[in-house]
Amino acid sequence: MRFFHGLLLLSLGWGTPCLSAEIPLLEFVLDMDNMLVFRDIQKNEALAAQTPKPYAVEADGELYRITWGAPELIQFLVTLPQRYPEIGKVRLHFCSAYSGNDPVARMEKLLDHLVLPDGTTARSHATNLIYYQDLLKPEFDVAAAWRELPFSLGRYESRFLQEQLRKSIAKHLGDVRHAILIDDNPGWVLPAEFHNLLYVRNRTRNAEMARVAGLVDAAVASALIGDIYPSEFLYGFQWEVVDGVLNYRVQADALDWVRRGETLLQSTRENFSVLSAPFEEADCGSALEGRS
Repeated sequence: MRFFHGLLLLSLGWGTPCLSAEIPLLEFVLDMDNMLVFRDIQKNEALAAQTPKPYAVEADGELYRITWGAPELIQFLVTLPQRYPEIGKVRLHFCSAYSGNDPVARMEKLLDHLVLPDGTTARSHATNLIYYQDLLKPEFDVAAAWRELPFSLGRYESRFLQEQLRKSIAKHLGDVRHAILIDDNPGWVLPAEFHNLLYVRNRTRNAEMARVAGLVDAAVASALIGDIYPSEFLYGFQWEVVDGVLNYRVQADALDWVRRGETLLQSTRENFSVLSAPFEEADCGSALEGRS
């Protein structure tokens, strides 16, 4: 715990780190629905009406809203090697469990509409596009696999067990040690890849993409300081086991991470602010609840 606390202090900018490690490859698997985009917003007329044209796109018969800060977050991830020369390469993979009429054309259209501050599209930076048909149906009992871990899921059990399919990182990336899955639904995660999850808990908030950027930056800085994988930092910082029960650490939701991330996203778009969103934070209600 003392070692982890030291990494945290250095990642916050306190102290003088000695960057001796390297990260040859850093891979991000980004969830689409209810993370980078919100779909079916026409079921919430007020939300649809207030969404300006650059942030609204129709695909496969549904209206989507680009999440505030999503283009800036992707730009930040792509340019991480400029901030940290110790990173050899960054690769992005976009994943959606959408099972509608044409998942392929839909994802391509959404990613083409996700225009980054430098004018490129999210799709132009994609190494892999992972669709519903690419998801894994485990041949083992997922609930039993969770029970084999040295802790109980507690109040998170329903969330972790609600899906039948899984977004297997290993299936598409092979080596998962350098991978971070950014997702709002832990139900898609394999027990063996839980440590790769950056949990997007506050998906409807306009500050959430900034918080994600702040945590990613801290994870990279800590990995370089402590010669660990960024996912190891994120796992230890987000989760703890108290009396044998898994708990989410509320400090991972602290405003400090939003402020740090906002500054980082301003390096991609100078006038970016979590408070300047052209729409209110979305209380999407039952029209969006449970979708991923």
